[in-house]
Amino acid sequence: MVEGTALWFGAAGFEVLDVAVVGAELVVEVETAKAVIGCSACGTRAVPKDRRWVTLRDTPAGSRPVLLRWRKRIWACPDGDCPTRSWTEQTGLAAPRRVLTARAEAWACDRVTAIEGTPASIARSFGVSWSTVWAAVERVGRARVEDPSRVGPTAMVGFDETVMQPAHRRRRRRFVTAVVDVGTGQILDVFEGRDAAQLRAWMTTMPLSWLAQVQVVSVDPHEGYRSAVVNPDPVTLAPSPLADVTIVVDPFHIVRVRHEALCVPGRVRDPPFRPVAAGW
Repeated sequence: MVEGTALWFGAAGFEVLDVAVVGAELVVEVETAKAVIGCSACGTRAVPKDRRWVTLRDTPAGSRPVLLRWRKRIWACPDGDCPTRSWTEQTGLAAPRRVLTARAEAWACDRVTAIEGTPASIARSFGVSWSTVWAAVERVGRARVEDPSRVGPTAMVGFDETVMQPAHRRRRRRFVTAVVDVGTGQILDVFEGRDAAQLRAWMTTMPLSWLAQVQVVSVDPHEGYRSAVVNPDPVTLAPSPLADVTIVVDPFHIVRVRHEALCVPGRVRDPPFRPVAAGW
């Protein structure tokens, strides 16, 4: 064990065996600390059977890539009547048959989220394929998005659409709607479409207790959003869970509509004057 490096490595239950600089990489060799392990099937105290090296990519040490070599323990059950013969140890450091450690996967997702790197650039720095990094980003990102604790009580919610796929001669435009916490600017969810039926479908996926805390809904001047928020479902006649909220139009669209009405020839009428400054 290399003294003073276990704390630096930062993985509980591991000991650092060796640290070396090989070319541009930092190579770290680790193993789990000694412990009493029981068979998961019968509970008999397991005995060590073998070791095998597993190579992983870990988070960089500064700007230096880290190659992690984990000396995995293979355990065996001494009870001859137990159906479990042997198994390889598993820890939270990395899931089975993964190339990246769990913290490297989280690091890659953080980089992509902060627009500080792309899956391609991160894959190059790790020395792995693009699909390996993208699978990690998708896996970690999905778990974060679906975490119930990510979205707390929200008093003001905004709905606004974005073109997800431009129109083509063989297809129509496709929209997605972003659901935003107006108070914090946090994106709460994204769903495909911008019609009233699609917003109603999204509301059915949300807890009624969460919807009951919404007091204000901010929308752009789109009838689909207003209709879904105010009116009952035309099929089931069930009232909207947001029927009692206050609906407002966000300032950006108010200014844009006013600008188009005054300054776009033929939209309403040619204005008798032109704005003298961009911020009028």
